[in-house]
Amino acid sequence: MMRSTAIYFGARILAAICGLLAVAIYTRLATPEIYGVFTLVMGSALTLYAAFFFWIQGAILRFLPSEDGERPPSIGAALAGFALVVCLLLLAVAFLVGFELLPVATEVVLFGTSIALAYAALEISLAVVQSRQRPSLYAGMLAGRAAASLALGALLLAAGFGTLGLLTGVLVGHLLPALYLVWRARRRLILQRFDLSGVARMASFGLPLAVVGLASAVIGITDRYLLAALVGVDAAGAYAAPYEFAQRSLQMLMLSAFLAVSPAVFRCFELGEKTVLDEHCRQQVRLLLITSLPVATILAAAAPLVSRLIFGEAFRETATLLIPWIIAATWIQGIGSYYFSYGFTLTKRTGTNALIVCGGTGVNIALNLLLIPPYGALGAAIATLASVSVIVGVAIVVTRRWLPLPWPTGDSLKVFAVCAVTAPLIGWSARLDDLLWSVVACGAASSILVALLVVVDAAGSRVALLTAIENLRRGSAARLVSQT
Repeated sequence: MMRSTAIYFGARILAAICGLLAVAIYTRLATPEIYGVFTLVMGSALTLYAAFFFWIQGAILRFLPSEDGERPPSIGAALAGFALVVCLLLLAVAFLVGFELLPVATEVVLFGTSIALAYAALEISLAVVQSRQRPSLYAGMLAGRAAASLALGALLLAAGFGTLGLLTGVLVGHLLPALYLVWRARRRLILQRFDLSGVARMASFGLPLAVVGLASAVIGITDRYLLAALVGVDAAGAYAAPYEFAQRSLQMLMLSAFLAVSPAVFRCFELGEKTVLDEHCRQQVRLLLITSLPVATILAAAAPLVSRLIFGEAFRETATLLIPWIIAATWIQGIGSYYFSYGFTLTKRTGTNALIVCGGTGVNIALNLLLIPPYGALGAAIATLASVSVIVGVAIVVTRRWLPLPWPTGDSLKVFAVCAVTAPLIGWSARLDDLLWSVVACGAASSILVALLVVVDAAGSRVALLTAIENLRRGSAARLVSQT
């Protein structure tokens, strides 16, 4: 389990590094307006994915871990469902473009649709790889997507292709690893048959998840569209850059814990192994706490320094203001998505989850309309934090009636206490005028945070560290004996 977690974590670290480099490079080569158009098209593409394809990914993650054999039913059903949805989506786009019913350029519509299809193909492929517990393959595909998107997007942006260059990089970056997996699994794919009868089973579970994914996507993009409409496209771009930075930095940590543990959680639930299930759940919470909360604290407290290091001049002021709010919203949303969502998925009550998220979407839209006119980008960030807090809070209360998920209170208090004690020191360090001294001081303060976590053995960190050191010592001793 720890090896899988390490691989997933390493892949997410690499992908996050590419994402951070992308934000740093794009915000220096592109104007807020160009970045704003790019993020609006990307948001639309991800909304299409959430509306049409997310249910397939969710059903794969739920059913495939407990299926064996050369022709698992979920794969055949997923292929059939994907083909049907692609046909429907392409027909809809052809109709809208043919009759000029969309107020945007045709090439932008085609790019957005192509990215949605490539993103869906890759995410569904990654769900299959995860369900089969192939972390190394998963890591390679993820790293390939991140590196290709960054390299080609930056090259085309520097060459003067603007928004279309950035979109081309994203499209190619998603297509390459998906095509690689198809080529790698070509013999097994030939054996698969489209299982139209299985689509209904997957849809009954996954379509409510599609509503959840769509509502979440709406929450993620409504603020940008409203900022563009009420303030300007440049305001949407200046808001989107720190938003994407914060989400990529934090979600990769939280998703790593989920990817490593969730297949075991689903399998134990199906087998009725309650004791083992609770232990896996506690393990996942500990991983979430010890990895994501300290990083969230460092990023939020060090927002002034992060903005100076990462963003171009035109984006820095907005980034410094927004990062703490977006970090808080991302962490709360991650706890809900990567842990408390088990209360819906394990019990197959995804419809209730959809109702809760849709309600939160309504709260988000209302708060954006209320707060953006007087407060601009800050109002949008506050609206996001408030709406995700409502969604997660209601979900926790509701799901405890069906499946009370364990929560290690002692470990939580330790991690929260250490983060609260060290946050002011990190914040003071980030505000030093001299950039070099600020970086050194922030590094020292962050090291104190990590050391305190080990001292109090938060989430078993001290035991894990000592165990790792002992294993390394024994491995070195064994190699020395074998050499002699």
